[in-house]
Amino acid sequence: MLSEDLNRIKRLKAELDAIRPIPEETMAKVMQKFRLDWNYHSNSMEGNSLTFGETKTFLLHGNTASGKPLKDHLEIKGHNEAILDLEDMVKGEVQLTEHKIRSFHQLILGEPYATKALTKDGMETTKQIVPGKYKSQPNHVLTSTGETFYFTEPNLVPLEMEQLLKWFEENQTKNELPTLILAATFHYKFIRIHPFDDGNGRMARILMNLILMMNGYPPVVIKTEEKENYFRALRQADGGELNPFIEYIGQQLIHSLELTLKGANGESIDEDDDIDKRLKLLLGQIEENKKNVVRVKRDPSHVFETVAQSIVPLIEEVISNLPKMNSFFLNISNEITIPLEPSARKTFKNLSQLKESYQTYARNLDDSFPKSITVSISLNGYKHSAEKADFNIQTNLYILFNEYTYTVNSSYPQIIKITLPYSEQISIEQIKTFSKNLLGQWVTMLEAISKS
Repeated sequence: MLSEDLNRIKRLKAELDAIRPIPEETMAKVMQKFRLDWNYHSNSMEGNSLTFGETKTFLLHGNTASGKPLKDHLEIKGHNEAILDLEDMVKGEVQLTEHKIRSFHQLILGEPYATKALTKDGMETTKQIVPGKYKSQPNHVLTSTGETFYFTEPNLVPLEMEQLLKWFEENQTKNELPTLILAATFHYKFIRIHPFDDGNGRMARILMNLILMMNGYPPVVIKTEEKENYFRALRQADGGELNPFIEYIGQQLIHSLELTLKGANGESIDEDDDIDKRLKLLLGQIEENKKNVVRVKRDPSHVFETVAQSIVPLIEEVISNLPKMNSFFLNISNEITIPLEPSARKTFKNLSQLKESYQTYARNLDDSFPKSITVSISLNGYKHSAEKADFNIQTNLYILFNEYTYTVNSSYPQIIKITLPYSEQISIEQIKTFSKNLLGQWVTMLEAISKS
């Protein structure tokens, strides 16, 4: 009931007024939330393609969303500037005029652009949208029943806008109408005029919120998921029943007042759907090629596949470099070991034995398989100096089978560790790069010993 809503709004407003002045930093946080929600939802309802996360990232950090139209970013930017301008207007107690309304419209829509339209005969055409200018052509719409719903004719817009502002000033001065009724009725009257070629919905919501804020109320945010309820209430108003629309706006105002009171009292102003928005934001910030890369958990089968398809080829590539060291070292050896319970280790003569061992664990679904492999490479007996004959190079490769990923590391911190999920093999390029970098470390040490 409207009377109940008005009483509830009156009580909440009194509670809010009782704790004023609210610290500036506190209100800044509350208003930032309103601004982000308002910018996203009001534009999304009109077809803007930016998600909430993309809107937030763009407004807070200036990062544009890949693949999204520039026009959509400019709309969000302009809408945000209009809200900031509106906030300054409220603080400065500036009068609402036609010039100010056109200025808001120009901020919201930015540069002129062409859009699709229908002729009087229902034929498709295009029309030029000039932000800040009243409509030059009729913008009537076809309803779902095929009937035409008529807005104010272009030549009558200046007169009706003048009358609307006069009506507003008189009622604002008299202070007899509850602010909710004043703001919601202004919204509907503005929509019935439809003074601009585009952006009328966003403008109606901005001007409604301006009236609310001029009277000490927080703004109302019509959420995208409420779009149908909002339009249904507007259609009821078109049929002569304005109260359902006022009641609908009243419910949103109650929510805004409760949210503002929470924030003013130091409570969390995160809403249930805010958590969903934050989750979407986080997901949106993840690059597409990095999403869902971890698909399986460690088990004997996945570890065997990793050993066979990634680890063995990598070790083979590393070992293939050892003959290049024959010209510098007398004794060259390598050893492959795995840990056994409780502290013993098992050594393999070749990679086939290593692969067979893990295959047995996989075949038997035995989860006690070793969770690591160590490859030790020894280069001993430097050939080219009796004084430096004891010079040797000891290199270890460490393969770890973690719960969700496997890693390949070396005893050289300069060489980048490989970390991959079990669903992904080490690429040939990664194998060659790792092996080449390892060989490069040996060459660097040989260069150092030859100069010393």
